[in-house]
This record gives sequence, C-alpha cells and structure tokens, in this order.
Amino acid sequence: MNCFVTGASGFIGSNLVPELLARGHRVKALLRPGTDDHSLAGLKFDRVAGDVLDRALLERELAAATGAFTPPRAITCGCAITRRCIR
Repeated sequence: MNCFVTGASGFIGSNLVPELLARGHRVKALLRPGTDDHSLAGLKFDRVAGDVLDRALLERELAAATGAFTPPRAITCGCAITRRCIR
C-alpha cells in the first residue's frame, strides 16, 4: 500500500511510520519545514515538506495514496478534504 501520513514526527506518527514500513508499505510523510524529526532517523520513507493546511498539497498526496493516516491532532482545519480523509 502507498501510505500518506500526516503528523509523522509526533508521538503517534513516529510510531506509525516504522510500523507501516516494517509491514512492507511505502510511506510518504508530511513534515513541516524545520520540524524535529529525530524520532524518524534512519527510516526509509519519502518526506513531503509542507503543512496540513495546504489544501493543494493534501489533494495531490491523497490522490496518489492508497491509504492515509492522520493522527488526531494533525488535522484541525475541518475542511472537506480532511474530514473525508479521516473517516
């Protein structure tokens, strides 16, 4: 599965990314520029620089993903695309 993960540097995301990789999934993780991602060091995943509030970025990445993971606090804007993503 091609997975897209928001909030990848947070508590849930930093545990989710290695688990998805261990299960053989390809992972793209959304990370804000300048985010401390030391908890993801050494993992082989694609980093996507940006912000969860960037609608065009979310639409592009979600269209390419077969699975999306959005830890609870990663989504706060309430826009239609993110509501659809977290259902």
